[in-house]
Amino acid sequence: MNEETKVKQKTVMVIDDDEAILRMIARMLAESDYHCLTYSDAQAALDDLGHRAVHLVITDIIMPGMEGIEVILNLRAMLPDLPIIAISGGGRSNRDDVLHLAHQLGASRILAKPFTRGELLGAIDAQIAASRPAGT
Repeated sequence: MNEETKVKQKTVMVIDDDEAILRMIARMLAESDYHCLTYSDAQAALDDLGHRAVHLVITDIIMPGMEGIEVILNLRAMLPDLPIIAISGGGRSNRDDVLHLAHQLGASRILAKPFTRGELLGAIDAQIAASRPAGT
């Protein structure tokens, strides 16, 4: 990839404890010319955010350790204008309830798992169309 291509690519940070979901989303994004940063540890993602230019964050809600709700609250405190897409399959919780809460607490968009490639890319495109990258 040449330097011009790198500049044009939008960077999406994906946080999910499920490695299969991370690989699937990374593949979808790569096929659509997005640069994808994947993290299975939410705290590591937040720590890394200050060192990278990121256009959008996708976070799962139900995760061990730091859950997605806490990720959203931290992101809103750090970077209030950064688009966030919350995703969830629900786990032991009601999927619609946790996604509704995520939206109330600052997620720009919510997507229920399983979602289609078109739903994910449509949500990403809509959210970053007019946004600035966060970080350095």
